[in-house]
Amino acid sequence: MEKYIKDSLQAKLFHLSSSLLDKIKKIIDIIKASTSKVIVAFVAATDMNVLIQELSYYNLTGYQWVGSESWIIDFKTKEMDTHHILNGAIGLFIPKAHVNGMREFILDVMALNSSSNKLFTQFWETLFNCKFKQSNSSAENQTECTGHEDLTGVQNTFTDMSFMPKLNNAYKGVYAVAHALHNILGCNETCNNNVQLDPLTILQHIKKIHFKTKEGDEVYFNENGDPPAKYEIINWQPTKNGIVDFVTVGLYDAYLPADKQLSLQRKYLIWAENSNQVPVSVCSEKCPPGTRKFLQKGKPVCCYDCIRCAEGEISDMTGVGIPNTQGAHVPGSPAPWAQDFPAAPGHT
Repeated sequence: MEKYIKDSLQAKLFHLSSSLLDKIKKIIDIIKASTSKVIVAFVAATDMNVLIQELSYYNLTGYQWVGSESWIIDFKTKEMDTHHILNGAIGLFIPKAHVNGMREFILDVMALNSSSNKLFTQFWETLFNCKFKQSNSSAENQTECTGHEDLTGVQNTFTDMSFMPKLNNAYKGVYAVAHALHNILGCNETCNNNVQLDPLTILQHIKKIHFKTKEGDEVYFNENGDPPAKYEIINWQPTKNGIVDFVTVGLYDAYLPADKQLSLQRKYLIWAENSNQVPVSVCSEKCPPGTRKFLQKGKPVCCYDCIRCAEGEISDMTGVGIPNTQGAHVPGSPAPWAQDFPAAPGHT
């Protein structure tokens, strides 16, 4: 029976890995066949890490990557990009934040120890690579835990405050629910505990809340139940020693008036292949004066050839499309075909 289960698991894992590799191979084939030079990767960091390996294997460089929040500041992804394929990548991430007292709250785990909590014992032994006298841990050659080791000097994922932006969102979420409950229960000096609570009622009240945190951040939701978007714009910039830095080059803040929501320090941006020029990703360049667009059969409308105007017709501007049945265009008058064709997905 044990052998059957083991063989079944191995077969399933092989199938999953083969399926994943097939998907990755299709993605690689699409990238190689496409004329697009800008790629939006809305994927998890783990998937991006697998894709990076294949991109390196096929030496697919020179693309401008636009990243999602999941991997745009992921250090593991940066470590795996040994061929610097993602240099110049740009993407959005939750803004830096600081919640007063949050670090102290997270590091204050002594309360767990007061009740001889098993979770505390396991956590403490793992954190400091030690063991308590009464512990059932079988590890040998470890120092004895005192329970008074200094947490502030430990550097690991538990004490890493770079996760503060996400913790800040959780903090706001808890307070949003608290404000909704406060309104539902009519809490002033006391609360009406006889009110029947249900998820839908709580949700309806959460949609109506509007408050400020003690750090001054506004919390409210729009008609769709979404909070206003606020993201830092991150740019992967290589340094002189070859290490890539995650540099904040702008901010999008929907809390601000429409004309001030996007701020971008363009002169500090580094694009693909360490270029200072905004990358161009088109199937075909604009047609020069004296020519017109002729669509390439079987391709999106942004793919075309530029052919000379027919006898009796002229074009005195770039990007002129295929003329309609009205025939010639008189210089200086509006040309009905002078607008660019709409771009197809993946070819702009």
